[in-house]
Amino acid sequence: MSLERYLGQLFLAWFNQRHGRDFALQPGESPTAEPAAEAVLWASDDQYRLALAVDRLYESEDAAWNERRLAIEGGLTRALHQPHLLWMPPQARLPGPEPAESQFALRVQMGAAPLLPGGRGEVTLPVVLRLGKTRDEGAYVSVMGALSRYWSTMSGRVKGAFNLDSMELHRLSRRPEALEALLAQIAEQSAGLSVGQGVQFEAEEAWTIQKLADGDKVLIVGCPPSYDPTDGTNIRRLMRRRVGAANETLGALEADVKALALAGIWEYAEDEGATAVLRGFDSAIYSNIDVIAVLADGEARPAFSARTLPWGE
Repeated sequence: MSLERYLGQLFLAWFNQRHGRDFALQPGESPTAEPAAEAVLWASDDQYRLALAVDRLYESEDAAWNERRLAIEGGLTRALHQPHLLWMPPQARLPGPEPAESQFALRVQMGAAPLLPGGRGEVTLPVVLRLGKTRDEGAYVSVMGALSRYWSTMSGRVKGAFNLDSMELHRLSRRPEALEALLAQIAEQSAGLSVGQGVQFEAEEAWTIQKLADGDKVLIVGCPPSYDPTDGTNIRRLMRRRVGAANETLGALEADVKALALAGIWEYAEDEGATAVLRGFDSAIYSNIDVIAVLADGEARPAFSARTLPWGE
């Protein structure tokens, strides 16, 4: 089963819950005129047909990286035996060769074990953080990397000025206790440093994993670390291209509802920048589309919906 059909399941679970419907994917995918065009999936309930275009707001045109991703997916599929989606955070890296690959697979198994179909959890992975003290005066932490959003909170817990390198950490767990534990760890490490000294210590990043109701493998949503999927220029360029292509494709089809699902890569779903970009477009670029959703970090978020749908909403 393709990644597009997995993403289609995610879209329909959200869409059905939002609108009180019972759409289900039909077998197969519609061929498109262009080999590189977005996939079009068909879904139906007892009254209506829905055409769903699925595309990605990131690029992964790196042959070596894609070959490695396929190998990792194959190993995870053999380990889990059930359909899952594993969401890589922005600019995260695939595991290296053995023994790293086996350790990674074990952690994915642990993260997936408690999940029921439709459930979402986290896979924790070890990373190294580096902290150095630059001054005794003040209370300030200069942060590089994903933890930069917490610099103010960190600064309130230290005495002196510090540099924190969190470039190896790409996504912190959503669990509130994970943030609190890490902040306490950083404060504790800072207390033992003199000016000019540094320390490195282990922490954990967390990738989102979800179990699907239908499928035959484990697939990874991600792109090479050399590509920044959160960059505004990249998002605007791909949004204009993907939405325009979907609008043309869906405009040529007969369906009661025409929808577009765009999968992107952000630390958390609420960070997605595609909806804001779409609001800046002329609505003519998506005039043939009834619903647009952004899929990120295992969640679906509405970007656009027509005022009325066939069942009267």
